[in-house]
Amino acid sequence: MASEDIQSKQIKMIMQASQIVVCDKPLNEICCELAEQICAAMEVDACILRRLHGDDLILLGQAGISLSHAAPRLYARQGLSDEMIKNRKPISIYDVAQSSVTAPFAKSASQDPAKFVFRSFAGAPMMISDKVIGVLGVYMKLEPRHFTELDLDHLQIIANYVAVAIENNRLFNEVREKNIELKKEVEQREQAERRLMHHAFHDGLTGIPNRYLFAEHLDHAIAQSIRGGLNFSILLLDLDRFKIVNESLGHDTGDKLLIAVAGALQQLLRPGDILARLGGDEFAILLEDINQRTDARVVVDKVHQILARPFIINEREVSTTVSFGIVYYDPSYKCAEDMLRDAELAMYHAKSLGAGKHCTFASEMRKNVQRLFDIESELKKAMEQGDIYLEFQPIMAIADKELKGFEALARWRHHGHGFINPMEFVSVAEATDRILELGEYILISACRQAVQWKSILPNNPPLYVSVNVSGRQIAQPSFPDTISRILSETKLTPSQLCLELTETILLARPADTLTQLNRLHEMGVRIFIDDFGTGYSSLSYLDCLPVDMVKIDKSFVEQIHSGSGQKELIPAIVNLSHSLGYPVTAEGVETAPQLRYLQAFGVDYAQGFLISRSMPALKTEEFCRKMVLYPAMD
Repeated sequence: MASEDIQSKQIKMIMQASQIVVCDKPLNEICCELAEQICAAMEVDACILRRLHGDDLILLGQAGISLSHAAPRLYARQGLSDEMIKNRKPISIYDVAQSSVTAPFAKSASQDPAKFVFRSFAGAPMMISDKVIGVLGVYMKLEPRHFTELDLDHLQIIANYVAVAIENNRLFNEVREKNIELKKEVEQREQAERRLMHHAFHDGLTGIPNRYLFAEHLDHAIAQSIRGGLNFSILLLDLDRFKIVNESLGHDTGDKLLIAVAGALQQLLRPGDILARLGGDEFAILLEDINQRTDARVVVDKVHQILARPFIINEREVSTTVSFGIVYYDPSYKCAEDMLRDAELAMYHAKSLGAGKHCTFASEMRKNVQRLFDIESELKKAMEQGDIYLEFQPIMAIADKELKGFEALARWRHHGHGFINPMEFVSVAEATDRILELGEYILISACRQAVQWKSILPNNPPLYVSVNVSGRQIAQPSFPDTISRILSETKLTPSQLCLELTETILLARPADTLTQLNRLHEMGVRIFIDDFGTGYSSLSYLDCLPVDMVKIDKSFVEQIHSGSGQKELIPAIVNLSHSLGYPVTAEGVETAPQLRYLQAFGVDYAQGFLISRSMPALKTEEFCRKMVLYPAMD
C-alpha cells in the first residue's frame, strides 16, 4: 500500500502533469518531463512512454535508469503493451518472472539474463475516446513491488493526460500543415494575381507597359502638373512599313523586330520616363519633368540615330524607321486619352510627310480631323440633296480639233465648309464604304449626261464620258454587273462609257483586276489608264490588259518647257503606246507651245485649260451646240 507521502507526491504529480501537457513545448520534451515527474512521485526506477504507430510502439520519452537491455519485443504490440492495448485498462506485475503475461520473457531471461533487467511493472493505456493511442509503463529493476489500485488510477490519469498531449500535438501538426498548405496556396494565389496584374498592364510580347498602364502614368503626370506645374511631353511612335516586314519576312521576324525596338528604346530613356507598347507597331514614351521643348526633340533625334543601324534578326539584317507624333502638356488636357488622341493625330500627319518624320501637335490638326469627320458623316446626305454634282472637262483630237468626249469630275459645295477639294472628300470616301455609293452616284450621273449629249448632236459621232474608278470599286466582284445595270437604266451605248484606272489600281491585284477588265471590255466599255508615268510600272504590261487609251499625267506636260529631262519620256510613251495600238491623251495642257510639242510627237488627244476648264452639265450642252473647238493657239 502506498504511503501517504507517496500518494501526496502522486497527487502533486497529477496537478503538475495537467499543466505540463498543455505547455508550448515539443511533444518529446513534454513526455520526458512527465516521465521524470512520474519516476520521482511514484518512486520507481524507470518510466517509459510510447505512442502506438500501426503494430509498433514509438518511444516518446523516458526517465530513470536505462532499460536498453530490456527485451526488444516490448517495443512491439506484444507482452505487457499488448495486454494494455487489448484490455484498454491498466495492469501491474509484481514479479515478471512469475507472471503468466511475462512468462515468455522469463524463459528468455533464464537463458540470457541480460535481456531481462526489471522485476516489477505497472502501466496504463493512453486513451482518447475509448481508442488506445499509446502506453505508459513504470518499472522496478531489482526489488519487486506491489502497485496498488490507487497507483494504477494515478497512472491512468497521467496516461490520459499524455493522450491529450499526443492528440493536441496531432491536431497542432494538422493545423500547422493546413496553415502551411494555406500559406502556400495564398502565396500561389498572390503570385497568380501578380502575374495577372502584370499581364493586365504589360505587353505580352515585349514585357513593357501596355496602353492601360501608360494611361495611368499619363493621368498621374497630368494630375501632378495641375497641382505643381510639372512639364512633360509624350511621343507616339509608329514603325514605318512594318506591314511589309510581316508580309515579306514573316510574323516571327516582325515580333522579334518589335522586341528589339522596345529594347533599343528603353536604353535611351532616363529613370522615370515610361515606354509602352500601345498595340501593333505603335509605341509611346512619357518624358517627365522636361526643362524645355527641345528635350523631346533630343530624344526623337536619338531614336532616329539608334534605329538607323539595322537589327540582326534570324541571321539577317532588318532595318526600320519610325514616325513621331509629339504632344507637350498644357492645362487644356484633363485626361490621358485627350493627349493620346492628339499625339496620334500628329503622328499620322508625320507619316503623311514620309518615313522617318516627326510632327508636333497643333490645334489645326484637330480641326482638320473634325472637318474629315463632318465630310464622312454628311457625304450621303450631300448625294441625296444634290450638293455633290459633276463638272465635265472636254477632250479634243489634236489633229482635227474635233470634240471626242468629256471627263466627269465630282464637285461638292458644302453649306458650311464651302467648296471641298475632290481629293479630300474622295479620299474620305475611299477610306469607308461610301466610295461605293459615291462611285455609283457619279457613274449614273455621267451616263445620263452622255445620253443628253447624244440628243443634242444626233448627227455627230456620239461623245464618250470617262469616269474615274477607285480600287475599292474594281475589287467588288459585282462591279461589272453594276456597270451593266447602269447602262441598261440610262440606255447609254457601252462604248460611250470609258473607265479610268490608275497604274496603282491596275497592279494592286493584277489577276483579279484583269478578270474584271475583261468582263467590262466584253460588254463594250472602254478602259483608259489614267495618270500614266506616276506609278512603278512600265508600258510592257499594257499588252496584257484590255486597254483603249493611255493618258499621260499632267506632271510630264508641265515639264515640257522647264528644261527637265522628264519631257523626254513623252515621246517614249507615245511611241510604245502606238506600237501596241493604243491612242494617247495628254492631260493638263495649258499653253499653245505645250500643244504644239505634243502634236509634234504624235500625241492624239489633249485635255486641259487651253481647251476648256471643267464646266457644269448645262454648259457642256451649250459647248456642244456651239462646237467651240479651241481658243487661239498660235
